[in-house]
Amino acid sequence: MNKKGGNVIRIVLGVYLIYLGVSIFIEVVQKNPANSGFMGAAGGIFVIVGAVYAFLAAKKVFAEMKKEKNAKEEFSVSGLDRNEREESEKENKVNTREKITDKEMAGKEEEPAEKKADKEKMMTEEKVGKEEPAERDEVE
Repeated sequence: MNKKGGNVIRIVLGVYLIYLGVSIFIEVVQKNPANSGFMGAAGGIFVIVGAVYAFLAAKKVFAEMKKEKNAKEEFSVSGLDRNEREESEKENKVNTREKITDKEMAGKEEEPAEKKADKEKMMTEEKVGKEEPAERDEVE
């Protein structure tokens, strides 16, 4: 039997434990026996254990169903087989890396030109500021 079938049986058993617990509660309320405290606690334990057991099994069933659905979608989404898909993913990674490095290189080439222009501007401003007004006005 596969895991999914076993978990379905566990769900049924959990629901049955809940049923037994509830039936114990009903019997205690109707007949009011001398050991009603013990029987009530037993019924409560049956309900709690059954609910937890059924919940955990149902959670596993839904997880397996989701896994199967994802696996089916993965194979049906593209007509490419697994090897072709992996190769195309590798090419995409390489292409994006090349684009990133090209952008970085372009950015690095622009920075020195801008810095060079700023340095030249600062140097000419310093020369202009150091000259005496009389020196600038003199004509040779």
